[in-house]
Amino acid sequence: MSRITIHIEHYSRGLIMGVILLLSLINQVALAQQLTAQEVEAKVDNLLKEMTLEEKLLYIGGYNDFYIRPIPRLGIPAIRMADGPIGVRNAGKSTQYPACIALAASWNDELARAYGESLGRDSRARGVHILLAPGMNIYRNPLCGRNFEYTGEDPVLAARMGYGLITGIQSQGVLATAKHFAANNQDYRRFDSNSVIDERTMHEIYFPAFKSAVQKAKAACVMCAYNLLNGDWCSANKYLNIDILKEMWGFDGVLMSDWGAVHEITAVANNGLDIEMPGGKYLNPDNLAIMVRAGKVKQATIDDKVRRLLRVIVRAGFLTQEQKLDYPLDDPKCAAVALDVAREGIVLLRNENNTLPLNTSNAKKIVVVGPMGGHIAAGGGSSKVEPFHEVNTVDGIKSILGDNGEVKYFPIIGRMVSNEIAKSSVFGHTDDSGEIKPGIKVEYFNGIGLAGEPVLTRIENIINKMSPAAFSVEGITGGEVSVRWTGMITPKTAGEYSLTACCDDGMRVWFDDELIVNEWSDHAAMVVQKQKTLEAGKSYNIKIEYYQKTGDAVAQFGWGMPKNSLSDAVAAAKEADAAVVCVGFGSDSEGEGSDRSFTLPAGQEDLIKAIAAANDRTIVIINAGGNVDMQNWLADVPALLMAWYPGQEGGQALAEIIFGKVNPSGKLPATFEKKWEDNPSYKNYGLTNGHDIEYKEGIFVGYRGFEKQNIEPQFPFGYGLSYTNFKYGKPTVTVERENDLPVISVKFTIENTGEFAGSETAQVYLSWLDARLPQPVKALKGFQKVALQPGESKEVNITLSTEALASFDPEIHNWIIDGKKFEILIGSSSADIRGKAAFTLK
Repeated sequence: MSRITIHIEHYSRGLIMGVILLLSLINQVALAQQLTAQEVEAKVDNLLKEMTLEEKLLYIGGYNDFYIRPIPRLGIPAIRMADGPIGVRNAGKSTQYPACIALAASWNDELARAYGESLGRDSRARGVHILLAPGMNIYRNPLCGRNFEYTGEDPVLAARMGYGLITGIQSQGVLATAKHFAANNQDYRRFDSNSVIDERTMHEIYFPAFKSAVQKAKAACVMCAYNLLNGDWCSANKYLNIDILKEMWGFDGVLMSDWGAVHEITAVANNGLDIEMPGGKYLNPDNLAIMVRAGKVKQATIDDKVRRLLRVIVRAGFLTQEQKLDYPLDDPKCAAVALDVAREGIVLLRNENNTLPLNTSNAKKIVVVGPMGGHIAAGGGSSKVEPFHEVNTVDGIKSILGDNGEVKYFPIIGRMVSNEIAKSSVFGHTDDSGEIKPGIKVEYFNGIGLAGEPVLTRIENIINKMSPAAFSVEGITGGEVSVRWTGMITPKTAGEYSLTACCDDGMRVWFDDELIVNEWSDHAAMVVQKQKTLEAGKSYNIKIEYYQKTGDAVAQFGWGMPKNSLSDAVAAAKEADAAVVCVGFGSDSEGEGSDRSFTLPAGQEDLIKAIAAANDRTIVIINAGGNVDMQNWLADVPALLMAWYPGQEGGQALAEIIFGKVNPSGKLPATFEKKWEDNPSYKNYGLTNGHDIEYKEGIFVGYRGFEKQNIEPQFPFGYGLSYTNFKYGKPTVTVERENDLPVISVKFTIENTGEFAGSETAQVYLSWLDARLPQPVKALKGFQKVALQPGESKEVNITLSTEALASFDPEIHNWIIDGKKFEILIGSSSADIRGKAAFTLK
């Protein structure tokens, strides 16, 4: 079968999926009881009149962690929430979709809508009313632990992807939640950091996706961020919540807190927050009744909060319809969407000498090396979903090769290896008589400081604790615990051993009094591996200290000879037709609660270089929420794929791209810098003046900053290679007026001049030629993804509204059109401009 025919089949499957989802949407609309706006408000008024003050004050505090409390006497049911946005969490296994950053890399509005619809289906299958998704924060730099949950560095791209997700979710009778409002762009010190941002930057960079979510997509809910913004907690920020969200943007839905993001009573009650989650620690009858009686909080303010909660519930039909539908929990329709998102979101970054695609006729012996080859990596935290099944890269390649090929896998390092080692490690300890006995001594301490007398001392066999419940012992209060293990290891055979630690939060490891692991800070789970040459029969002392503060908990330590070594993998790579190296981060090293490093985890760069030296057809696959340092190995690697976190079907999508069954069409939603110091936010990242994060780069985020400073990135914003070539025609620009405001129409053609069917994302940028305000060299204003057969051409027609021409003027605190002379630039990326056309406004 020819490659072209295979491409046609792929696009046909996408069309079929679109029809299926459209029929599903029609079905959902029919299920919901539709009320007019007047009927909704009348029903809400009646319920509000029937509620007592006690009921109202209880209602604005969460219930049972993920619920809005029921009021049975009024027929108001419990309203269930669930984590997102990579899948429906808190309800057992579910579809694990590619990370939202991978969706953004697809640059496909229709796919974003299908993604949202599938999230809605999965929610209805579990009786979920409100999904805590999507994430609308901007990718400011590559270190943010939750970049994978967001949709890139550009506000236009983020708004478009968010629109598709929200309208898709809500089309299924599930309420979407735009989060985290606002300026939550790093997870380091997210609970108490203060984002200091000027007004123009907020309105042009960090607000547009939220504004679109509220005004265009009609998101029912918004979630506030943990951090402070310009000195006030986001949960109690009048400018953010009342002046902007509710008054300027006209938001009539529910503003909820992030879990534990409330720190005070009066300011929170008066400054726009509608419900405190996960419970009413501050917003509760005991606190608020006194405030209402004293006039510090008006009764009308309380009523508005309750009215908003009731409004979204009544409007959605939750009072009258059954939320749980008989959809499969492991939904094949949703799995098909997950596969399509992975296919379109994977970005081909490098393809020297046409290394890709491989041909099954001459690439039958494949070696897969690295920690992500045998399982699908995902970011950690509240968005992590456990799938019913997954297709990893090894399985995907095997499915393409079938019985005619051979695939060998060498994991070498990583979380999978640490799990194996922790479960099989043998420890010893010295008892009171001085005799060596099996097991290791463990002491549990209340609090994180290993202080005072231990609340429990006992002997345990292994060090393999994977959840907060594993540290629940009598005497531990408040969920904070520290632990000390002391003992020894005694190898039976001499040789090189791996000592592997995995921790969330802090861990220190001493080996014969040498500190070999020192990760004593709050962070997501991370793996650290050290090598030691040990003598047979000799005992080596081990001491491990650990503390758990908040969120997830992991404490693993093990030792042993690796089942396979780097030298084994190199030997196999030399004999293989091609080598695939799967590296990057995962839930053990990138996720909610902490930021990650710019460099790949320990040992992975050496792994890439060793395999690339052994096989000149080496393909590197990166799993991460953003860019990583590539300088030490990129020149040695002929092919490079950015997989992001590709979801449960990711291995299938990767294999299809590697063997040319699918033509890659992903484009970078964020600029990839050569080194971390090149990023525009580098000097402003972290904390200054105590807890301030100063956004001194202003509007010059991402490619805007690189172009302003004339710094060449490794890979520019909007970049992505294809197995075919596209030719752009000359653009024409027409200026029209609607309601006496300018509207810009941009037209041009794109032709597929290569031999493969493929898709190209045409990008439209705007340049200011006579601006008064400081402006970027150019800014993305529109885009369109076009599918083309070989030799086919299509006309692209992109319309830019007046909003696309506007800049926020901090002197008048409002939007203006800055200047009269502009230029339209069209291209395949921010650095690959294929045509220009100037225009002047009268």
